[in-house]
Amino acid sequence: MAKGGKGVFVLAFIGFLVGASGLGFGAYIYITYEQKMDYLDDQIDDLKDDVEAIDDSLPVDTNDTDSDSSLNDSGKILQTKKVSSRSIAYITDGDETKTEMAAMNIQITTEGESYLVMRFFTQLYLVLPDDFKERVDFNISIEFEGQGVCECMIHHYVRPGPLGNETDITYPIYLEHITDTLSAGTYNVKIVWYSIQSNPDCYVMLVASRGSLTPLRTLIVQEISS
Repeated sequence: MAKGGKGVFVLAFIGFLVGASGLGFGAYIYITYEQKMDYLDDQIDDLKDDVEAIDDSLPVDTNDTDSDSSLNDSGKILQTKKVSSRSIAYITDGDETKTEMAAMNIQITTEGESYLVMRFFTQLYLVLPDDFKERVDFNISIEFEGQGVCECMIHHYVRPGPLGNETDITYPIYLEHITDTLSAGTYNVKIVWYSIQSNPDCYVMLVASRGSLTPLRTLIVQEISS
């Protein structure tokens, strides 16, 4: 039926063109029109096949609703890993090489198409000699896959002032890092620390814990769907 209708239309169109511009031009239009219609028929058939393939690939909605439940998974917490410790941990101002803080490491295996949120918090304190008149700086950082991704510095500096010695010092520590979307795999997160400079004339300690009465230190890593 479709091909018969197309032929009638083409013949009528040719008759008009023959009278106006000659047979050659009319025959050219006829061939071009036939080719275009065949091409469009093929394209329509291809589109029908594509639509059927898309319909077959769509998930079946057993709840008979218009929403896709997979869209609601973004931001969902997939897993949480946590370590906490009061085990003895300290470094001195002579420890100028990065070392892992005791008991502060997590290995996590992800599902893919997700990201990691990592947090570390504790309180640190300095042990200084009574006559300390120098400067100390310590670095503490979250290390992800061997790279520092978030850091802070413990700074203590005694300097002369109009009313005597003045002291700058920091204690509470909170570090946080959020990764980009990661592929499935196993990842390592740990806390490292080191002294930026040493003082040969005195002995300084940066302490995370010296026993059960000191604050808890905690490292948390969460996997969240992208």
